[in-house]
Amino acid sequence: MVCLISIFCILGLLVKNVSAGDPVKVGIVLPLTGSQAEFGKIEKKSFDLALEEINASGGINGKKLELVIKDDTGRSEVSRSVVEKLITKDKVVMIGGGFSSSVTYAVAGVCQQNKMPFLVNTDSADKITASGWDFIYRLNPPVSHYADAVTTLLAEKVKPKTVAILYENSQFGTKGAKSFEKICRKTGYKVVLKEGYEHGGMDYYKKFETKYNKFTMYYGAEAYSACYVIADVLKRTKSFTNTDIKQALSETDMMTAFGPVKFINWGNMKNQNKATAYVVQWIDGKLEVVWPTDHATKTFVYPVDWIKTWGY
Repeated sequence: MVCLISIFCILGLLVKNVSAGDPVKVGIVLPLTGSQAEFGKIEKKSFDLALEEINASGGINGKKLELVIKDDTGRSEVSRSVVEKLITKDKVVMIGGGFSSSVTYAVAGVCQQNKMPFLVNTDSADKITASGWDFIYRLNPPVSHYADAVTTLLAEKVKPKTVAILYENSQFGTKGAKSFEKICRKTGYKVVLKEGYEHGGMDYYKKFETKYNKFTMYYGAEAYSACYVIADVLKRTKSFTNTDIKQALSETDMMTAFGPVKFINWGNMKNQNKATAYVVQWIDGKLEVVWPTDHATKTFVYPVDWIKTWGY
């Protein structure tokens, strides 16, 4: 037995003992306390909603899916300890979650070191999938590509001479603004204002609203979709070893509430879903998709008669 375990370790296989009656356990790391708690709670509710639906429809090939949700408190040092316990004590078969950049990077480092498959659903720092890690996968787009749709809209429709950049004063917001500013300089748009605002300000899912009697945000769509991706992966994997789950993640090709999910290598990104960015605009009191045109629900309105629209 000792020799057999040693062989598995040498081969990099994490063998999970999931017997016929046991649930399939997946670790989820979210900020449930601290400054990011409101966002973490939205994601937890979204995971819970998806979990309820998945288990009601048969779970993982007849087994119950169990999410072991842990609070990372929004701190890197805490997240490392939490993930190590999920792997060694709770014996989860994979990890999900990931909200803030510093915390997710720390979690990803632990997962890569332990060869534990990790599906990131929200953090957008480029380095998460640009570090060459092969056990780390991401559902949402990297921050450097968040402005792709706006960039093409400006170039093809608006063709501005000057641009003002307002951004959330957080690591996510500042990196996104910096990336977009580079695009503006390269394209020849004069940046006349670049100013941050304090972060913290808070109908995508009828089911979410009905169940929790409150609106959700795109974070909720990411978490809800990630849970379905996790379930799909665990249904298709040949076994619950880390390498088989990793293989199933690599073969993912499905439609979710967040959009299509397929993990590929592109640019300097590895195992990165190439999600399409959209531009939305308030039109007649409703938020409509206006760009790209093949996904538009309304035609982009420009220029806007602000006096007529706002009444002053």
